[in-house]
Parts: sequence; structure tokens; C-alpha cells
Amino acid sequence: MVGPAQIQIHISRETVTRFVEQPVCPTPARAFHHPIKSKIQIYDEEIVITARVELTCRRGRAQIIDGQSGRPVSVKSTEPKPALIQALVQAEFWRNELQKRSTQSLVEILQPHGVQPSYIRRLLNAAYLAPDIKRSVFQGTQPAEIQVQDLIKARSMDWEQQRQELGYSPVQVGAGR
Repeated sequence: MVGPAQIQIHISRETVTRFVEQPVCPTPARAFHHPIKSKIQIYDEEIVITARVELTCRRGRAQIIDGQSGRPVSVKSTEPKPALIQALVQAEFWRNELQKRSTQSLVEILQPHGVQPSYIRRLLNAAYLAPDIKRSVFQGTQPAEIQVQDLIKARSMDWEQQRQELGYSPVQVGAGR
């Protein structure tokens, strides 16, 4: 059930037992708090998980905002997204082309390809992202909400600031630096 300030998930005891190694404790109506600021209540036949949230719209899609921290709630694991990978590959291709043909103008280089200079200028921003951000996109471990528009947006050359702006936690990139 989704309300204006909270989401409740009702799960039957049978369903939880199927997905958990140990059966759920049979104590009725017991409540405790989970580390993600959710309240879990266990009844005879169902478990109710309640979390305070705020629903917002971001670039045409709904997001769930944690009511305690004010941060977006996202999927913990993602997968490689072809559109993101393609943007990075194209950005590297065009960066290499421009370096190889440095005596020619951008318009001259792009004319045989029928590509607009304004698009390539934006796309090149992705070529200058931190290496661990690029690696995470290829491995599919980037924050779930990242889109191509996020990769090609003009931003600081400071890698730490890029990580912050793109929603990476220190844990996501710590091993990759």
C-alpha cells in the first residue's frame, strides 16, 4: 500500500518462509526496527514492513525518497546498461578522433559522419569521467538511477566531485581507485 508519506508492504508468512533460510518466528504482533529505518511487524499470517517515504518525480520517472534521510532509495545492485556503455565508448572514440586529427576543425571531422557538433561536445564530457566511474558502468555496478544524460552533462574535472554528483557512495568506488 502506497500512501502520501509511507509505503507498506504486506507479505504472507508462507512467502517469507519460502525465501528465508529459517522460518519466521511465530510470535504474534511483535515489532522491531530494521537498519534502513523501516518498521517490521509480524502477525499470525503476514508481515508488514512500513517505511516513511516521499514520492517525487525526476526527469519523468518516480523516485522514492527516504523520509528519514531525504535521500533517494535505489536498487543496491544493477546490471550493465547498453545505452550507458555505448555513450562511454562513443565518447572515447570521438576523443581519440579529435586527438588524431588535431589540425582539423570539429565540423570538418564530423561532416562525413553526419553528426552534429553540439552532440559530440556534450558526449565528450563522458570521456573525462573518473576511471572508476567508467569501470562501474562497464561492470554494471553504477547507481541504478544514472542515465546517459547524467554521463554527458558538463561537470567538474574533479573526480571526487564527479562521484558525488553522480550518486556514488565511497563504498562503490573505494576499491576501484
